[in-house]
Amino acid sequence: MENNKDMKNFKEGNELVLFGKTITRKRLILICWIVAIILGAFQAWDTRHYVNPDGLSYLDMGDAYLRGDWDMAINAYWSPFYSWLTGLTLSIIKPSPYWEASVIHLLNFLIFLGSMACFHFFLNQLIKYNQFQIERNKKTKYQSFPEWAWIILGYSLFIWTSLDLITLTKVTPDICLTGFVYLSCGLLIRMRMGFSSVFICILFGIVLGFGYLVKVPSLPIAFFFLGSSIFMIGHFRNNWTRVLISSLSFAIVCGSFAIMLSKEQGRFTFGDSGKLNYAWYVNGVSMWVHWQGDELKSGTPMHPTRKISDKPVIYEFEIPIQCTYPPWYDPAYWHEGLTIYFNIKQQIAVLQYIIENFYVNLFFQLQAPLVVGFLIFFLTGWNRPDNHKILLKQWPLLIPAIIAMSMFALVHVETRFLGAYIVLLWLGLFSGIHLFQSSKSIKWAKNIILAVVITLMTITVIPFGMRTYHLFADLIGGKSVWVHKHFQVAQGIKQLNIHDGDKVGFIGHAIDAYWARLASIQIIAEIPYNNIDSFWAADSAVKKKAFQIFSDIHAKAVLTSEVPQYALLSEWQRLGDTGYFFYDLRKKSIGEEKNSETVIIE
Repeated sequence: MENNKDMKNFKEGNELVLFGKTITRKRLILICWIVAIILGAFQAWDTRHYVNPDGLSYLDMGDAYLRGDWDMAINAYWSPFYSWLTGLTLSIIKPSPYWEASVIHLLNFLIFLGSMACFHFFLNQLIKYNQFQIERNKKTKYQSFPEWAWIILGYSLFIWTSLDLITLTKVTPDICLTGFVYLSCGLLIRMRMGFSSVFICILFGIVLGFGYLVKVPSLPIAFFFLGSSIFMIGHFRNNWTRVLISSLSFAIVCGSFAIMLSKEQGRFTFGDSGKLNYAWYVNGVSMWVHWQGDELKSGTPMHPTRKISDKPVIYEFEIPIQCTYPPWYDPAYWHEGLTIYFNIKQQIAVLQYIIENFYVNLFFQLQAPLVVGFLIFFLTGWNRPDNHKILLKQWPLLIPAIIAMSMFALVHVETRFLGAYIVLLWLGLFSGIHLFQSSKSIKWAKNIILAVVITLMTITVIPFGMRTYHLFADLIGGKSVWVHKHFQVAQGIKQLNIHDGDKVGFIGHAIDAYWARLASIQIIAEIPYNNIDSFWAADSAVKKKAFQIFSDIHAKAVLTSEVPQYALLSEWQRLGDTGYFFYDLRKKSIGEEKNSETVIIE
């Protein structure tokens, strides 16, 4: 009788009952999708006017691919797939400059939905595999988590990592990569259950190849997936042809681009993003732009940005790259000749810093509910006595996560890099939990899983609630919300008779100059961000010299947004209320002193 009662509890445990109502599987999934869509749409809409520096480069790359300018488009730093999507989207919709960023954020939202579909496939395969493992041993007294628990835990992890760690705020391919990661894992699990047709093997290789086309750092993890497929399909001697098929389809996809890239670079390469990031974050080479080879052991620049003045410091970069902001469009070109080297002290310092300042916070603050929930399950008596063996069997999910986290820990890590791998890590860990088929374990499992999910979703939803509150408060107070500052700057520039293709200089941080793309102009020289104060504090002779240099290289104007309070702006024109200022190099003699008031361009 007790055994029958336990089996009844087991069956009932697979249904989620809240407030006396049973929620079916389809309805539960629908609720998860609705929550994800609402939160994702709000985030994409709220940040629809924002384009980050990386996004500016991807947009310019997309344009180059569409016009068939292969020399310009093929880039050793930025991977191509996301730029293909941005270029294709803009070519189809053809938005006005005002709506361009919004269209790209719409694309991000659609990619987010596609990634969620890939996650749904992966989660279904994982649930089936866990059930498959239990059913293989019909005499077992244990069970995996009920299906409803996997659904709400899995989707909570997906929503949290996608919207809180990765976000749809930035114009980057990170959310796109998660879809390929989930799809790869889903196919791998499917192979593990014995479904290894030729089609599955070909698709597996293609998905891994596209992961490389999205972001180069996914390449080492792709090799792990390929290697692990040997053990997924079965005995290697009997199934080597199918593993070979996956490897060949992978090689065709990523190898095709690698060959074109190597031909363009004049050397064999899969991409230089890893090399450059190691130089910046480990070897201490000048960050991102204007590397001049001053650091010891860094190498000799072959064609750096040109330093044309020491006082004030001015770098020029008009040729050979024609785009909005050339130094960040193709960092690999400007860093040609860079040498990286291994220094144990540097490496240990970086590793220690990342662990102490990033991973400790990530796991013991942001993921504290997950850590506590897992430890409760793992350490209590409900779990199998051989729980560590069950946990080790989840290596196809755990090892990719560990590889990714370890790889980034050696150089540089951001939360957006790890979104999908954190999902794999936690679903792999919870897959190692097998519960007794008893009413007590089912009841406690339900309470703990719900507590973890509610806490996780609260962490995710609170920022959205706060943002909504501030938006309504601003609207009620009559303040402007969702101001497209970069479009206002571009409009102001156009009103000052600057035409498409004109060239300008900049004082400050030009790397995020999306306004220049909207105005269809090119930044060809700049006084860097760390030299702003010395420029504004200099006497009139130094400033006159700077403006003359900008004029001599055919810049039509100089712009800035970094203006200290003590700066004299009598000859500068303010562009609306954007905080940007415009100095016209065409209409007056350079350095001519005037006492006119600042002109406001509305």
